[in-house]
Parts: sequence; structure tokens; C-alpha cells
Amino acid sequence: MGGYFLHWITDLPRDRFHVSAFYTGHLIDEGTLKFQRGSDSFYASDGRVDDVARTVRDSNLDIAVILDVGMSAKSVLLANLRLARSQVRSVGPPGYDG
Repeated sequence: MGGYFLHWITDLPRDRFHVSAFYTGHLIDEGTLKFQRGSDSFYASDGRVDDVARTVRDSNLDIAVILDVGMSAKSVLLANLRLARSQVRSVGPPGYDG
């Protein structure tokens, strides 16, 4: 799934966008590292939802894109919080049942 979303980060024109990525998982694999390399700022936190939300809010983002909503309880909770001035979300793969 990460390969699908990666170009959403890497294809943005850097003269117009500063990309901050927030990873809430706990396993660092090659896919995670690709997101890290493709971002201007990368934060990893597998802590509590309120801690992650505070970190994202403190980053003062113009736009937050929450990926894979529904893949974990944490993603559902984060998608329902106001984390940035504008916010959108993308759901996980169809048929996923956790």
C-alpha cells in the first residue's frame, strides 16, 4: 500500500510544498524509509493518539492528509481530529478487515 501513496509525497513540487510525514507504526522497513527519504521532515511516533495529535498540531500544517484510515484504530481517531487548517483522508484497501 505504501507504494501507492509514496508518489503523493515525492511528486509534489518542492518549490511550492514542504512535506512533513508522521509515521505512527512501530516497524521500520524499506517502505517506511522511502517515505522518510521522500519527505522534508519525518516524525516517527508509535505512542498514544493524543501524543501523535499534539505533535502534528504543533507542526502548524496548512494541509494534513491522513492515509490508510481504517487500517488501525489510531488512524480512525486521528482522521476525526482537527490536526491542520485543511484536512483530507484516504481509506485503506477495500475488503480489509484488520
